[in-house]
Amino acid sequence: MENLAIQAGTALEHIALTTYPSNSTFEIDSMPVSSSLADEVEQHVGRKVFGRVYGLRVEPDEDRLVLRGRCRTYYAKQIAQQAALECLSLSTPLINEIVISSESPLTGQVRWA
Repeated sequence: MENLAIQAGTALEHIALTTYPSNSTFEIDSMPVSSSLADEVEQHVGRKVFGRVYGLRVEPDEDRLVLRGRCRTYYAKQIAQQAALECLSLSTPLINEIVISSESPLTGQVRWA
């Protein structure tokens, strides 16, 4: 068991010490995103944010998902993003376009918490 741990540690050190040219790019093959996946992610995110994101929408855009809506805090935006990532594989890009605003979505007036 100890030998396995040493081998794993050596492999991690090799990865960490490997340098790549600054113009290197790494691409992950991604597939088109279906609207059913977007609906599933939107429902999951809605349950996690408990109404903190107004007008929450999760929209498919070619091979990625886009989070849209409005919220009052960066924390709510972060919770929404994390909830969406729980539903996605590593190969599905997520764009978070949730807007942070102190403006009330119902009246348009600025409210301070």
